[in-house]
Amino acid sequence: MMKPKKGTIFKFIMVIFVIIMIKTNVLALIWANESEGSVIPPEGNKGTSMRSFIINAAGDFLQSYSNMLTFLNKIERSELEGLNYTEIQSYLDSAIEYMTEVKTAYVEITHEADMSTYNQEVIYKLLIFDYNAYEKANALNHTIFIDVESYLKKGDVKGIYHKLLADVEGMLNILAIIKEKVDANIFPGISDLHRVNQYYSQSLLFGQYTAEVFIEIKK
Repeated sequence: MMKPKKGTIFKFIMVIFVIIMIKTNVLALIWANESEGSVIPPEGNKGTSMRSFIINAAGDFLQSYSNMLTFLNKIERSELEGLNYTEIQSYLDSAIEYMTEVKTAYVEITHEADMSTYNQEVIYKLLIFDYNAYEKANALNHTIFIDVESYLKKGDVKGIYHKLLADVEGMLNILAIIKEKVDANIFPGISDLHRVNQYYSQSLLFGQYTAEVFIEIKK
C-alpha cells in the first residue's frame, strides 16, 4: 500500500483546524458574509432570505473543511499509526455531505442574485474602496485578494457568488475521486489530497476576503 513520506503532507492543516474551532461562534463573518446587502430582490420575492442562505453555507463550508482536515490528519499519521478506512470514510462522507449542502445553498444564492438588481449605494462603496491600502494594512495574500478585487472593484457581486459555486463544484469533484479510492480501501492519490486541500484553503480565503471588504464598507 502506498504511504506518504513522513512529514511531507499539510504541515499547516492542524493550525487551520484550531482556528476554525476557535471561530465557530463567528461563522457568519467568515465566508462571503455581509455581501447580501449589495442586491435587492425583486418584488414578491421577500420570503426567501439570501442572508440565511449565506450564513448557513458559510457554516457548512467550515464544517466540511473541519471534517476534511481531520481526514487529512489521519492520512498524515498513517505511516506511524496505520489507517482505519472505516474511520476515515466517515470523516470524508461528512465532508462531502456538508459541501453538498453548500452547493445547494449557492445554487439558491446565485439564482436569487441573478433575479435581483444591485443596491447602487453599496456598489458605489465597492467601486471607491481602497483595495491596495486594505491589502497592505492587513498583509493579505496578494494572489487571492487581487482575485476578490477583480470582482468587487467593478461591482460584480453576482460574479462572486458564481465563482464560489464553481469552487464548491470543483471541490465536490475531487472529493468524489478520493471517496472512490477510500470506499475501495485504496490509499487516495497524494496529488488529489494536495489539490482538495488547496481548493479548500484558497476558497476559504477568497470568501473571507470578500466578507472583510463588505464588513469594512459598512463601518
